[in-house]
Amino acid sequence: MTRRMCVAGIAVLIAACGADESAVDAPTVTEGDPVLESRDEAAATTDVPVRSWLIETAEDLPLSAVREFTTAVISGELLIEPLFPGSPDLAGMYLIEAESAYGEREAFDIAYRLKDLPQVVDAVPNFATHEPDLPREASAACLFSDSEGVPQQHDWSLKKMHVREAWELEPMSGGKRFGEGVTVCHPDSGWAEHLEYEADAINKSLATDLIDEGGTGEDPLDYSGNPGHGTATGSVIASRGDDDTTEPPGGVFGIAPRAKVIPIRALKSVVHFLDSDVARAVDYARAQSCDVVSMSLGGAGFFGLKKAIRKAVEDNDKIVVAAAGNCVGRVVAPAKYGTTIAAAASNWNDVPWKGSSKGRAVTVTAPGEGIWVARRERGSTDTHKVDNSNGTSYATAAIAGAAADWIAFHGKERLNAAKGQHSLTALFRFVLQDAVNTPDGWDTGRYGPGILDVEKLLQADIDAFPKDQPRSAADADTPLSTLSRTIDRSPRQTRDLLQFLFGTGDPDVLAGTYGAELERMAATRPADMQRILDLVDQRAVRSEINEEIAGRFSTRLQKAVGQ
Repeated sequence: MTRRMCVAGIAVLIAACGADESAVDAPTVTEGDPVLESRDEAAATTDVPVRSWLIETAEDLPLSAVREFTTAVISGELLIEPLFPGSPDLAGMYLIEAESAYGEREAFDIAYRLKDLPQVVDAVPNFATHEPDLPREASAACLFSDSEGVPQQHDWSLKKMHVREAWELEPMSGGKRFGEGVTVCHPDSGWAEHLEYEADAINKSLATDLIDEGGTGEDPLDYSGNPGHGTATGSVIASRGDDDTTEPPGGVFGIAPRAKVIPIRALKSVVHFLDSDVARAVDYARAQSCDVVSMSLGGAGFFGLKKAIRKAVEDNDKIVVAAAGNCVGRVVAPAKYGTTIAAAASNWNDVPWKGSSKGRAVTVTAPGEGIWVARRERGSTDTHKVDNSNGTSYATAAIAGAAADWIAFHGKERLNAAKGQHSLTALFRFVLQDAVNTPDGWDTGRYGPGILDVEKLLQADIDAFPKDQPRSAADADTPLSTLSRTIDRSPRQTRDLLQFLFGTGDPDVLAGTYGAELERMAATRPADMQRILDLVDQRAVRSEINEEIAGRFSTRLQKAVGQ
């Protein structure tokens, strides 16, 4: 999510846990909800045509069986494949592709019909775009800053984070400086040749391409969207520098200049990508030897992405850092999931970047406005250009680089002893709370405890982590907790909101049933979502709420709210 590379930014939302409430049956609407015929003209009702769905079944099934019951809902020839082939612990998830396109609301109605099937646990449309519906002037005002105010010292952000002071610290026994020995998996647009993103920084043998099968992860730079985005963010992580790793040749400064990066080409635009591709990128990353996963992208998210990240964090002990989002206000997926480190962005004046998403889900802030990066552009062969750019993408890359420095500094053996049975992410999140500088007037409820200080991060006492405490149930990432983070409400507020909006029902069941569609609206039509939230807060009359949602949601959700 960047300034010149991202025309409109992205976003979604998130929070956690909740109090028990008496359960009531959730409304179900099946009457008059026919099998939807495939029709290309449906796509004309929305800017987002949908041709595929993601489903999860109660057990791993043969593709022939999946085809048999899904054709009862979606007509025509279907292409069906496992979402995570080769990952038995994520079996039972499938990608269903139809012959032609549906509009967004029709696509959600199909998902509800799929969820009605006894074999299906969950189902969502597989969206290929997450660009928010914002007025052109709003996105421009958000993404572009006053270029005259950008510091011309290319290392200003390192100075803000005390990175050089961190590099000078004596590592713990068995530890190393500069992120040496640590690998960062990097789902993005791939890598391109650049003076500031040297070949030595890239593990090309493990780089992969999920867009063009068989590719090496190299960014072809021949498409519209965000060509070169992965090179820019990769340079913030691991630009190499000269022999003493303090002065990169062209002026871009990597936070972890001796770390390795595994590029995973999974998108052409940080707002235009298939949810399934991003989930597969995480699954690929968790199978590699990387210690950190840096995700400078965002969208509405779905159950498969959430589960793949949880597996990466809890089973494979990786730290997943994700961009909070640009221009929409609320935190996006995957940053909205409780298992990630969610990065907001600040500028050279130690204030939040005006385009940064914010909310309870933010873990910490790092510089993200006016960051000097390696620039590769569409149709250009210039491999020397550097330029400043804006976005939570760069805050994400900075935090990922800092995580690499931290892992190298302590060494994995020492970190494993300090975390006990908890995840490495839990330990990292714990030390981050004090590894910051907190400017006067800082909104800790929306931007985390402050701006990352890498020197403080490496000096933090990892042995103070309460490793003997059991894992918190608050980290469960239930549908209700994810929706809470999405709309930036407490779980209790979210329960109350759902009960009022739907009139009846168990909030946990309502969140599990309709949460994905509500989150999608919050990600792509934030003004519409805010209007609905305001009406609920005001306890508006039912007719006014019904009028507000009319035509904006699927038939199923409109009926459920209108009961």
